[in-house]
Amino acid sequence: MLRRLGLGYKKYDVCVNNCILYYGEYESQCYLQCTVCEEPRFKQRDVHFAKPIPRKSLWYLPIIPRLQRLYMSRKTVEHMTWHLNYYNENEKMFHPACGEAWKHFDSTHPEFASEPRNVRLCLCTDGFSPFGHSASPYSCWPVFVSVYNLPPTICMKQEYVFLSLIIQGPQSPGKNIDVMLRPLIDDLKQLWYFGIQTYDSFRHQYFLMRAALMWTISDLPGYGMLSGWSTHGKLTCSYCMENSKAFWLEHGQKTSFFYCDRQFLPPNHPFRRNKNDFIKGRTENGAMLERLSGDEMRSRIHWLPDVLFVMDDPMTKDNINARLDLELYYKRKSLHIPKTGVNSGKKPKATYVLSRDQRKSICQWLKQLKFPDGFASNISRCVNIQEVRLFGMKIHDCHIFMQSLIPIAFRDLLPKQVWEPLVDISEFFRALCAPMIQVNDMAIWQEMIVEIICKLERIFPPSFFDSMEHLAIHLPYEARVGGPVQFRWMYPFERLMHCLKLTVKNKQRPEASICESYIMSKVTNFISHYLDDGVYSTIDNPMRNIVVGFGDNSGLSIFKCVGKRIGSKIDRCCLTVEERKVASYYVLMNCEELRGWVSLFESEQCQNMNSQQIQVKRERDLMPWFEQAVISDEFINVHEHIKGLSSGPKNYVSCYNGYIVNGFRFHTAHYGRNKRTMNYGVCVVGSIGIESDYDFYGVLQEIIQIEYYGSIHRQAVVLFKCDWYEIPLAQGVQVDQQHRLVDINPRRYLRSYEPFILASQARQVYYTPYPSSNHERRGWIATLKIKARSIIEASENKDDQQEGLAPYFQDDEPPIPQQINIDDIAYEPVQYSDGRFIEIHE
Repeated sequence: MLRRLGLGYKKYDVCVNNCILYYGEYESQCYLQCTVCEEPRFKQRDVHFAKPIPRKSLWYLPIIPRLQRLYMSRKTVEHMTWHLNYYNENEKMFHPACGEAWKHFDSTHPEFASEPRNVRLCLCTDGFSPFGHSASPYSCWPVFVSVYNLPPTICMKQEYVFLSLIIQGPQSPGKNIDVMLRPLIDDLKQLWYFGIQTYDSFRHQYFLMRAALMWTISDLPGYGMLSGWSTHGKLTCSYCMENSKAFWLEHGQKTSFFYCDRQFLPPNHPFRRNKNDFIKGRTENGAMLERLSGDEMRSRIHWLPDVLFVMDDPMTKDNINARLDLELYYKRKSLHIPKTGVNSGKKPKATYVLSRDQRKSICQWLKQLKFPDGFASNISRCVNIQEVRLFGMKIHDCHIFMQSLIPIAFRDLLPKQVWEPLVDISEFFRALCAPMIQVNDMAIWQEMIVEIICKLERIFPPSFFDSMEHLAIHLPYEARVGGPVQFRWMYPFERLMHCLKLTVKNKQRPEASICESYIMSKVTNFISHYLDDGVYSTIDNPMRNIVVGFGDNSGLSIFKCVGKRIGSKIDRCCLTVEERKVASYYVLMNCEELRGWVSLFESEQCQNMNSQQIQVKRERDLMPWFEQAVISDEFINVHEHIKGLSSGPKNYVSCYNGYIVNGFRFHTAHYGRNKRTMNYGVCVVGSIGIESDYDFYGVLQEIIQIEYYGSIHRQAVVLFKCDWYEIPLAQGVQVDQQHRLVDINPRRYLRSYEPFILASQARQVYYTPYPSSNHERRGWIATLKIKARSIIEASENKDDQQEGLAPYFQDDEPPIPQQINIDDIAYEPVQYSDGRFIEIHE
């Protein structure tokens, strides 16, 4: 039955050394041993006439019927041609269809592009251990295929990422992975050259479906396996290739990419002429490398040498050998190890080295750090204060630390000339990893990242710069070509591998267990496509902080906010007179349907007044005037909802401890003070930097639901009562415009009594003190905004809001490229009067 649904799989035998796949011409049972290494195909068994058991197997889940099933389901068939009609404004990129590679492919293959139902694919592979941490290592290798026709909302969701191959362990296939990919490649060739007849359930017609593999996704070792390119040594960078200026460190015994970046600077850049802060006595006169086309690269692979350097990096890159290499290549006498220090295990302290007390302050800060719900994991569990170290941080934890915490953690602990490049690299990755990027911004970042790497080269020793630091200069180009990074990185597939790992029930046959569990999950997903719209399944089940509903469509816009209370209702007797007055005024001023009434009041009652006088007049007289105007004979056919609003809210209100709105989970400060998450930071967004328009930051104190009289049916609006911090710059708020850092003085609150905002206006922030005790920021706290997981802002003209933002896209808006300080001043370390040295721990 599963095979008739297109949900079956095929199992092939594999040589135990991955030499051949018993597939195609070798599939016959007459092949009892490998034709390359002559290893037997089956296990030796004593029982005669028993069914032979292969020594190693491959599970293949055919891709063709799975792609055809996308056009059979009414929930996916319309989305498969989304890329044809998407709206792209102002060179914004939010999908691979916006990238240069997609457009170039369409122009190169117009026949393929003429049929929008043809499928664009990507392939991803990586290894994982199905047993967790084990004494005997075991590596299982799945191969995934993802569909790019789908919109950003569902493109990389697990339901639409297909497990295609499962390669049995315990060792990885290495560079013989191409042998294992043969069944998948054969199907992809058939889809590309011939196509397959497929039924379109939306248009009720058959069409010839073709498919193209756009690119592959993998980490750097996996890239070496898939492409055959050596990812070690001098030729690691597949862009620079033989033109790479990487060199071998004499003492560090490793390849360094320390001198590979200046050639990408503009011809007249001052860094090119600098002889002191880079390789000593050497300037850079080489021209910027031109990237090769696909045809040019194919013509070169026949003669490029196969260079493979395998080395082990020590735990720290600032060791005794790094300092000895520094003396050979760098003019930094203050960091050179004296003759007596080589054998003593001590070295001069550099500016980028933190003392033990500084490291301890960061660990204590991380131990107490709280994030909003769903933003990050509990990093405090990864901190060991006694040993002053971090351990067990997941990739997402490192992502959060690099993009959000570096500017705050080291702001007062490192000198400015060291801290600024770290902040620059943090902002670079924030811009690169944004769910929507600007093409022009990527062109600017392409130049800026080279300057940033060069600034880092003036600070750190050559051993710090391996291939990973160098490859960063090519990432903006890849973003322009392939689109936002969220569709080309390993996060979605690593999360899926974690889910596959949880399905292993038979540890004797982990791959078979994964395959069977995966098939059954796909059966339930496929069946759920045919359930009624009111029945939720794993595919369309709302995310954690998403509220499904339509609000009050019959009332005013102010009552249409969709939210959900958390916990039971807390009784509160009534609003005070002042609270009722302020809440009524705020609701009236923020109701779109009443703007005409407000304008009428100002024209009648506020003539010859300045803006400040008008505001005072509105606050005092608008509500009484509005209540009388609604019931006067001058206005007829006034809607019942407006009449109810003019009467003001009821005195008795309902209060809650928490509320979910706009994709955020909010808690009151009293309710959330003992939790490991901080969900009571509130921000009303303005635009910091414009004197008349600021961001307002506060702490949520109460969540109040007020109801109105006189309406046809119950009308309620949820208000957040907050304590707001004082806004005037230099008193309650400090803004670092260059690095987009906002500091708040928590002891200074807004003097005017304006505590209420609509729940629909609230945006979540979190506050954290600085880990240092610098007197300039003593008592100040840093603010960090987050983006709701529920929104991907694809286009303003989209009718449907984009849902399904993964947690690793919860950063604030990408930073705008700023001018980088490139003053030609050597970053000499601080000279210590006592000649301090630090111990070397190899």
